Amino acid sequence: MVTKAGRKARISDSELLKAIRQVAEGKADDLGGVWRSNMAKSIQYKSDSFEAIHTPAKAMHEIGTIDKETMRSFDDSCLVSPRALGPEAIKALRESNHVSQPVFARYLNTSLSTVQKWESGAKRPSGIALKLLSIVRKHGLQVLN
Repeated sequence: MVTKAGRKARISDSELLKAIRQVAEGKADDLGGVWRSNMAKSIQYKSDSFEAIHTPAKAMHEIGTIDKETMRSFDDSCLVSPRALGPEAIKALRESNHVSQPVFARYLNTSLSTVQKWESGAKRPSGIALKLLSIVRKHGLQVLN
């Protein structure tokens, strides 16, 4: 089960893969706990300048001088997001792993309908789903076992 902290985290593929393995090996109960303990330290910024802007804003948010909405704006402006995937890329990714839509949906812990909508272009993956797809693209579905 992915928590709010997990959805907000901006982490590298290798770090998320490490977290998935920790959960699979029984070293952690869920990804949210792993993120909070290990992943929050590895924020990726668009540049050093954005890091210089974001760091004090984050500190101000923690003490309550910046509200959540403003902090989200800073996050959107300063932090690196996973690269978007189009419908063809998602279908190609699934097919390159030699699985059907229902099996792909089970690996990603989402519904068949969601995978169908991603592949038809009716819906686009975002947040943690996009990050998970980028990990599958880089490492294959076997990392999710």
